[in-house]
Amino acid sequence: MPAGMFGANTDELRGVAQDFALSGTGIDSAAETSLSASQGVVWFGVDATLFKDVTTPAMANSLNQLAALIDERSDDLVRQADEQDECSSNSTSGGSFTDSGDGVPGDEVAAFPWDKKKDEMPHVSTDSDKWHEDRDAPVDLDTTPYDEGQGRDLSPVESIRQHAIGDCWLLAALGAIAEQDPNWPEDHITYDALTNTYKVTLYDKNGQPYEVTVENSFLKEGNGVTGPNSQPNWASIYEKALAQDRGGSYSDIDGGHSEDAMQAITGRKADKLSLDPWFSDRPSLDDLDQRLSNGQALTAGSEHTRVFDEKTDPNVVNGHVYVITDVDPQNGTVTLANPWGPDGGPGKDGNHKDGSITMSADDFYRNFDDVQAVQVN
Repeated sequence: MPAGMFGANTDELRGVAQDFALSGTGIDSAAETSLSASQGVVWFGVDATLFKDVTTPAMANSLNQLAALIDERSDDLVRQADEQDECSSNSTSGGSFTDSGDGVPGDEVAAFPWDKKKDEMPHVSTDSDKWHEDRDAPVDLDTTPYDEGQGRDLSPVESIRQHAIGDCWLLAALGAIAEQDPNWPEDHITYDALTNTYKVTLYDKNGQPYEVTVENSFLKEGNGVTGPNSQPNWASIYEKALAQDRGGSYSDIDGGHSEDAMQAITGRKADKLSLDPWFSDRPSLDDLDQRLSNGQALTAGSEHTRVFDEKTDPNVVNGHVYVITDVDPQNGTVTLANPWGPDGGPGKDGNHKDGSITMSADDFYRNFDDVQAVQVN
């Protein structure tokens, strides 16, 4: 499994690949040194023969195999970085952290009004681009609105509809936090009627709060996140505030890490828990259930279906972040919500992706890379 590299900086990815390659070279060198050193030992007898002719060569061979494996992983990382760059610059998807563009719903492509190259995505300011629509009335901050199509009140994560921007890492974090505290947006967003702006409270890396002021205007044609009525909602305000805070363009949130979003929204350091079976501290279903019960927001990042990935469920979006809404250790299941909304949407692979998925523990660990967790309540 990859180490949850959603929206990874490709230069950093190549740097990791180079580190891998250097490590492989070092291990090869260690194998050669161990062979040479063992042959130079002044030692005679049966044990000496066994050590020099059997044990040390076997160890050196294992080291050489490990070095070869590390070299392969280095090549994989370079290939992943190349393909991610290609996806970001040429794809019609908008999700820079996905391998096939599945980070955004497939049917949103036609509505995307700008070129998909990141440097051409719109700025958050209405003064610098033509993609926004001004509003006179404040956005409804209700996280559990009634939806006529569903015939019921929605949960906070169900009130989110991701569209053309590849920011599931942010929207999943928002949904997970609001699931634990539905009043969180109302407590952290203030509307100023005199200036027709919102003040959004975010937090720096030291947990200190600061305010970001954004205009009451949002992307046209539903290209930014919306609520169930295709109108801007509380998540739209956060989306714009994070884009403004991170550089001023929606390209600045087109790909990222949910643990970073959690920290920026709550001011608390988020945990990143690997689901790789090689890690001894991989969380069990009991661990995840306990975290939910204790008031933690949980998200999960899916596999990229690369050469060393294991994704097998066609209903899971590639390279996407979901909200963990329920964990049932007794029945061995995990339920996840897709920030595309409760109806889901078509993926780039031609399969419909459900808005909510309940899967077995085995399928969960096989199809997801890692879990992000932050204390809310």
